[in-house]
Amino acid sequence: MGALILTIIFPVSFPRVIGSVCIVFFGLGALTVAIAGLLLIPPRARNIVLGIFMLCLVFDPIQHAARRIPPGEGTSEFFRERFSAWILSRADLNAYKDAKRPYPVIITSAAGGGIAAAAHAYAVLETLQKLCPNFSQHVLASVGVSGGSLGDALFASTVSDGAQRTDVVACQRLDDQINLDLVLADHLAPVLAAFLFADIPNALLPASPVPTDRAIALEKSIEQSGTGTDSYFIRPIEDSWQPTSATPAQIFVATQVKTGERYMLSPLSAEYGEYHHGTDATVSMSTAIGLSARFPWLTPTARIPFASDVLLADGGYFENSGADTVAELASVIRGLEKPLPCGGDLPPDCNVLHFPDQSGQRCQLLVDTYFDQDVEWGCDIHIHISYVAIADFTERWGTPFTSPDPPQSFWLDPLTTMLNTRTARGHLALLNAIGSFCLSDCVEGNELDSGMHTNLVATSALDLPLGWTLSRASLNKILETTTAVDRCAELRHQLDPTYEGPDFPRFEQEDPAAILDANACGLATVAGLFNLTDPTFRSYYGIQGVPYR
Repeated sequence: MGALILTIIFPVSFPRVIGSVCIVFFGLGALTVAIAGLLLIPPRARNIVLGIFMLCLVFDPIQHAARRIPPGEGTSEFFRERFSAWILSRADLNAYKDAKRPYPVIITSAAGGGIAAAAHAYAVLETLQKLCPNFSQHVLASVGVSGGSLGDALFASTVSDGAQRTDVVACQRLDDQINLDLVLADHLAPVLAAFLFADIPNALLPASPVPTDRAIALEKSIEQSGTGTDSYFIRPIEDSWQPTSATPAQIFVATQVKTGERYMLSPLSAEYGEYHHGTDATVSMSTAIGLSARFPWLTPTARIPFASDVLLADGGYFENSGADTVAELASVIRGLEKPLPCGGDLPPDCNVLHFPDQSGQRCQLLVDTYFDQDVEWGCDIHIHISYVAIADFTERWGTPFTSPDPPQSFWLDPLTTMLNTRTARGHLALLNAIGSFCLSDCVEGNELDSGMHTNLVATSALDLPLGWTLSRASLNKILETTTAVDRCAELRHQLDPTYEGPDFPRFEQEDPAAILDANACGLATVAGLFNLTDPTFRSYYGIQGVPYR
């Protein structure tokens, strides 16, 4: 009973203090006491109690509804208006115009995979921000799936409400490691405590008397990842982003249980905010993250209180990489420059995004495939779309075929197929994205004009956990293989011509050295988007102090 009361009053701090192991022992102790109590009462009374438990399990299932909070200001504007306001408010827009370069519009995605995926996403984004101070104000949106949603949001919380830079600062070499204490918080203990001391009693007793569940515990644990009194994670989702800010807009991907279709929660625009916020209530950022990360059986599915027919599960069921959503968003942006028949009395270019100009000219958005070629802006606005995909190794290159004679199981094969299809669907989405962003003559990732740059972590090879707690040792493994920019062989050779890189073919992607090198060179290549001093070559690394090749 004491553990139950402490879990209700201190849903995060109490479980974190005693740890997951002690929570399990508390749970076993409570079970022992309950069984002993049942054995002590008369058989007839015992049968009545057990009957009530069974009736509650069968006829009174727990209803896991998403938490509601008072609504924010919100927006009813569509994407074209929001994007127009965003691009016009970029403080360093004129710097690219003066340099005759298109303005980089960056979209990122972070795949699902629990706390390891969150740490991977946060580490890569924070590394790019430390390398390139202008990075965050160029990121229009970050697409997150499951654990990747948490990593995206953790990064956004560190730059929330930050001022934009008016100048373009060339990327600097990292002198020290980034601070990753935010991803070391124990989110597993609160979830485990809520399961043992809230969900189980609610399942066995009438009317679910305990006012919490393990999904709410996870959300409250996420909220304590924020800093200060105005935590980013407790804001209404529609107030988490404004077009004039340097903070990326978040797009959290969940899956509808009833239809299997994608369900997006985002402040970006009306098209991407499918959470149906009403006049009386909405969801917070922490709840939106939790809705994207409803992985069975760790957290239950959620009922959206604004649309009672919508049940949401983990976004990885639909597509675990987030690449499909990024490709669609990029396609929408490209569509803003191409005239399409509008019908009726509307002009033929009614869908084209035009900008006001004092001279009276019709100025519009133009999307350039190449970043390194001179463009004359005039009154038009030139942009270059760049995609940074943060994913698991198998989602980029597929699951290795390791056994010519795999075991067969009547019970496990359906579940194994479903889980592997989840990974394969992400793999296919990333392949399709490469076809959408990468030109036929480009080398994916290590060429600036490819428009797509992947950063991969070998989750299985590094033995990373899928749950909601991460050790310092596991975090160091992620850092060493995904954010070590100075380990790029090409970059090191430029710094020291006598350096001889590792002897491996670049196409042997299963080689850990190849993964590390590809990640490092990919980050260094993205840095080229922020070097306007001498962009001479189609493939180069734009870090200050490093000569071009």
